[in-house]
Amino acid sequence: MSLIALTCPNCGSKLDVEDGKEFYYCSYCGTKVTHDKQKIELSGNVNVTGIATKETLLDKAFIQLRNQEYKDADSTFQRVLDIDPRCPKAYIGRLLASLERDSMESLVYNDRPLSKYVLFERALEFSSGEEKQQYLDLEQRCLRRIKEGIALPTCPEQVDEPNFGKYLLKCLMKGVPTSLIGSLILALFMGADAFSGISSIFLFLLAVTTVMNAIKFNDEYYQWKLKYQYYLEEKQKYDAIVADPEGYKDSVVRGM
Repeated sequence: MSLIALTCPNCGSKLDVEDGKEFYYCSYCGTKVTHDKQKIELSGNVNVTGIATKETLLDKAFIQLRNQEYKDADSTFQRVLDIDPRCPKAYIGRLLASLERDSMESLVYNDRPLSKYVLFERALEFSSGEEKQQYLDLEQRCLRRIKEGIALPTCPEQVDEPNFGKYLLKCLMKGVPTSLIGSLILALFMGADAFSGISSIFLFLLAVTTVMNAIKFNDEYYQWKLKYQYYLEEKQKYDAIVADPEGYKDSVVRGM
């Protein structure tokens, strides 16, 4: 608390008293001294030079945006919000600064819908009339441009349905050369008379190689079934997209 220098009206002594008291006593002569205060009230509009207003700060911030001084612009727009937390232009300005864009028109070319940004939602919340409609038009134009750029997926590559009979036939055919060569070699070593039983040897070897191939290619058949199942799922999704392309684009936008 500050001290005020006063003079005693009775003895003329200099007195230091604490500010805030309405009266006190002189420590020399004991006289009661009253401290009168003057209170000045101002009414109406008061102009103070050198202090920035909301309008001048907004003008400065948008100039900073045009000069691509995005960090400084964001700080200036925040000063506007400190004065008026319901200023929609300041919220739009902060959004432009965060996206490093220099004009509201450039928001049309944003990669995400404007409704995804809290700053844009605040601008809509506190705006009205033509200003609010301007923001809504920007949002719709941005959304249309994004949707136009969303390409529909291509049809998945077709996969034949797994067939166990075809699988066994494949295993059988792979074993034919081996079985034929093996049976001929055995017939040669066993003599000419063994040629009469070559068919039996061939069939025996073919059966053995078929079983071995079936075991060997079992994983291949399993992968075939998985690929076919995946194909069916993707084909179902593709058919749904073709039936409702706009619904697909809306779902993409919602996921942004």
